[in-house]
Amino acid sequence: MKDDMNPQQPAASSGDPQSARSFVIRSTGHDIEGAPMGAAFPPLLDVIIGITPGETSVDTEFAKAEEAARLGVRIVTDVSTSGDATLRRQILKSLPVAVRTVPTYDIHRAFKAGETARDATLRVVEEHVRDGVDCITIHATGTNAGVRDEEVTSRIIPVTSRGGAMVNEISTHTGRPNCYEEVFDEILDICAEAGVAISLATTARPGSVVDALSASHIHEIHRQGELARRAHQRGVDVVVELMGHVPLHLIAEYCTLARTVLDGAPFGALGPCVTDVAMGHDDVSGAIGAAVAAMHGTSFIACLTAGEHSHLPTHEELLRSIRSFQVALHAGWIAFSGDLTRDAAMSRARNANDWPRMVELSLHPDDSERIVTAAGYHVGQVCSMCGSSCPIVRTGAAVRKQGEMRILEG
Repeated sequence: MKDDMNPQQPAASSGDPQSARSFVIRSTGHDIEGAPMGAAFPPLLDVIIGITPGETSVDTEFAKAEEAARLGVRIVTDVSTSGDATLRRQILKSLPVAVRTVPTYDIHRAFKAGETARDATLRVVEEHVRDGVDCITIHATGTNAGVRDEEVTSRIIPVTSRGGAMVNEISTHTGRPNCYEEVFDEILDICAEAGVAISLATTARPGSVVDALSASHIHEIHRQGELARRAHQRGVDVVVELMGHVPLHLIAEYCTLARTVLDGAPFGALGPCVTDVAMGHDDVSGAIGAAVAAMHGTSFIACLTAGEHSHLPTHEELLRSIRSFQVALHAGWIAFSGDLTRDAAMSRARNANDWPRMVELSLHPDDSERIVTAAGYHVGQVCSMCGSSCPIVRTGAAVRKQGEMRILEG
């Protein structure tokens, strides 16, 4: 039996054992436990932080990453567009989390400043890897993935990927193919030597539930599968960013497609948002999608905040989102793995009104401890929801009375 307090233990049976790959995201230059990724492990929550010039600061974003690590998050993605490496270097030095970065933003900045696309791509990737990051996100399938004008313009939101739009802009200016694709083998060499995983981003991921499973996105997923195979042949671990906005009934279809064409690479989602009309409550939309995606074998989820489509999240908004998504992913893992160990232990503690044990088993012990302490509950005490009408107490008393009757009759 697995330890009911350790959600990172492998499942006895999950997904397709013939094709699914599992590994730990951790570079050779980063002294951490790492982030276990793949169908053998519960899905990971990925928290996105980053510097947007004029909107936030290194201190503010580092505080978010620090609190995410305290809440048990194992991987943090730095999406800074400032060109400043301070945040990622501070996280790498100070926090026990795997760090994923997006070189595309720095490449685009360097290209606009006059550097060639090839030189900028290799230089920036080498710089991120040299810093010790554990995973780099590259937009290698946009321009060459069949994202043709007629397919893109037929979608409600043509391109929702910030990095993908930047790579496409570079290609438009140079008249050359995707800047990552041109040096993909060299990037693989860099990553293989440093034990860095590659995250294949999706330029054509749907930004509206109406655009889910568009022809351009399906084409790109197949292209991601081709690059995943090339990376695997060179000994480089790969994760694939799969979904963005997807209605509930299409999430399973996306996951089936991913298992079919991605050479066993773990795949993930941003949310996914299951409706486009939850403005101000995108964390709820995303958590619903995350539970369903995890149920169908999605290995990592980037959590969405309440204002995902309107503003940078505050510290408190991000923390609420993390807690909600952790609940959603646990629910999805139960459905995927069938592992009810921790929940059964919680139910036994609840049946005994064992408050300390309930705190210990909860997903967020700090929150549970505050509730128990404020109420002054002790072992055996009923809660204020039912009070003296507590069915647990009534049933327990009836069971004890029946036992006494049997003893007397015997």
